Amino acid sequence: MATDPIYDDGHPELLAGAIHSYMSLDGNARAVVMVPQRDATTIALSWVFREAMQNQAIPLACVEGGIVPGQDDWGEDDETPQVACWWGVFQRRQV
Repeated sequence: MATDPIYDDGHPELLAGAIHSYMSLDGNARAVVMVPQRDATTIALSWVFREAMQNQAIPLACVEGGIVPGQDDWGEDDETPQVACWWGVFQRRQV
């Protein structure tokens, strides 16, 4: 499970590679990832991540996902505004 792991251009490929390297080859194995959709950049990075997951040697397919509301603690003030969070459940796809 990874939450809020993507906030820089290199992170989508790094995270996808780490999941691919360490996720069990068992057909029941799953990886759960959640990314706050703070702005256009994090939304775009979420899509880059999904594509990177599909481009692994053994592709990792998003089999379930959605958007849920969350509280964001990113920032310098004491407010915790709501932010939409994309989540996805991935499993290895046999090729």
